[in-house]
Amino acid sequence: MFATSILGITIVLQFLAAGLALTISVLMLAGVILIGPIFKSIRDGQADLKQSEERFRRVFEETGVGMASNTLDGHFMDVIQAFADMLGYSREELIGKTVFEVTHPDDVPKTRDHRMNIIDEGRQMDTLEKRFLRKDGSHFWGLLNRTLIRDADGNPDHFESQIQDIEEQKQSQEQLLLNESRLQSSQELTRIGYFERDMNADTYFISDICYDL
Repeated sequence: MFATSILGITIVLQFLAAGLALTISVLMLAGVILIGPIFKSIRDGQADLKQSEERFRRVFEETGVGMASNTLDGHFMDVIQAFADMLGYSREELIGKTVFEVTHPDDVPKTRDHRMNIIDEGRQMDTLEKRFLRKDGSHFWGLLNRTLIRDADGNPDHFESQIQDIEEQKQSQEQLLLNESRLQSSQELTRIGYFERDMNADTYFISDICYDL
């Protein structure tokens, strides 16, 4: 009788152990079923985000507009190849450099002031025409559009910048000013007056020599 009782208890314990193992297996399976899709969704989301970033990067690469991410103190965190090409660097060479290292020395003060003004005045973005310094020491005029990115608490985090090469436009403007200066000088030397009327705006321009005449 005693042996039969022991046998019965053993069978019950084995049954309970088997049931517990089955329960654990079911729970683990349920966890895999429930958590698996979540991890897959995260992986898919990360892949989609990476693809979107690459498409976004390619768009700017093809348009020739430079893009750069930099810290609040001006160190480059990431740049696209178009911006690196403008400066004659590789992307790897630019990472870690500062925006001041690739800025014409004469434009460093205003570059620094503009950055600080965005932070101190609570503005989100600004635009600045400045000269960028290439690796070979030459420079070009660029139009900088800069946006201050804030963290979840609203604190300044980093800058995102877009840079457009406007060297040709600046050269055209300088040539136009030079031509106007030469024209004015020649008129003064030859005593030729100049009169202009804008029919659309109904405005007039009369050179000083006309009044003298």
